[in-house]
Amino acid sequence: MISSHRNLRPRDTVIIHNHPIHYKHLLFKSLQERGLHFCVLFVGAAPSDRHEKIDVAGCEYECSFLSSLPFGAAGFRNTMRTVVRTWSALDRLNPRVVVMGGYHMAASWAAWVWAGLHGRRRVLWFESNQFDWPRVGWKERVKSLFVRRCDQAHAYGTSSKEYLERLGMAPERIGIKRAVVDVVKFSGVQKARRVRTEARSERTLIFVGRLAPEKNLPFVLQALQVMRARGVSPEFRLVVVGTGPEESGWRSLVKELRLESVVEFVGYQTQAELPAFFGRSDILVLPSTREPYGLVVLEAMAAGLPVLVSDRCGCAVDVVTPETGWLFSPDDLETLVGRLTEISQMSNQELHQMGVAARQVACEYGPGESAARVMSLVGRPMRRSAEPMTEARLEASGRL
Repeated sequence: MISSHRNLRPRDTVIIHNHPIHYKHLLFKSLQERGLHFCVLFVGAAPSDRHEKIDVAGCEYECSFLSSLPFGAAGFRNTMRTVVRTWSALDRLNPRVVVMGGYHMAASWAAWVWAGLHGRRRVLWFESNQFDWPRVGWKERVKSLFVRRCDQAHAYGTSSKEYLERLGMAPERIGIKRAVVDVVKFSGVQKARRVRTEARSERTLIFVGRLAPEKNLPFVLQALQVMRARGVSPEFRLVVVGTGPEESGWRSLVKELRLESVVEFVGYQTQAELPAFFGRSDILVLPSTREPYGLVVLEAMAAGLPVLVSDRCGCAVDVVTPETGWLFSPDDLETLVGRLTEISQMSNQELHQMGVAARQVACEYGPGESAARVMSLVGRPMRRSAEPMTEARLEASGRL
């Protein structure tokens, strides 16, 4: 239920989150079902460029909005107002545990200070990776200060955990929270796709995401052009799901490369519509040059698709194995062409078996499994490391 921050009731745990989004909504509902006594403080409403809005008006868990403006909108960042509202809400809720969904928000820093002054446990939800962006020394020191003073962190996966350790958090204070995927929604896709696959020989790749520069879709288009020039059979098709600022340019590139007959742009599709598109595809491709996690990889795996994923995706090291898919560098075109050639030589049965293995891995990331991990981690007593981050330690970790 949504409450005004002035009418909040005390809670054991408060979660500071940027805005409502479908996969966290699933997690919060599951946490409520399992009896966690918590409230979510959303910093703002969903950004205006998000097509699918989450209606939390009738949700089972308690939540409140610190601002009615879309998160990230022009005029949104009134830092002092956000700090005051966060502090006021925490005073009313009086939690013993404060969970902060990142260190990039003023609300997280306000909660960090409030918890420190009141002697409450500080828990960081963390999905960044060392390779997401070029790292700047002074910014890394600020992050290190924030991270080291948290009692615990819940990383999305192995690469996030490694970055936390670089920032100075002791490994024993880091738990793997994992991402959340709606495995039930995609449960019927695999069987339907097998019938389709047995009747056709072509290979259909599907890309799902915002059509933005970091998604690196031209890299896949270039690989497809090479495959056609080499006469590799069976032929590959590419279905592009999504919209974004690069769409016009990428459509023009398809024409320039003469790939109109094998590339189809289908626009934005809702979460409810995605299973049908996965059902008509054979392999998900995600060629991003940076990707904090890559939830769509898990969604495709839950639908029984093998995945062809850039090694810059945060999820890659945890879910992509020789049994579930393939990795490639987003800078090495010949490697991607080699992966596509390998796929072209596989039988439909072999691809199906990889899809079965992918589905098994994805099922470990359901809302219930993630909620159980969060509750276990939140309830675990943790001791804050007293070892200071000296200049020598910073230099040794490569941040000076």
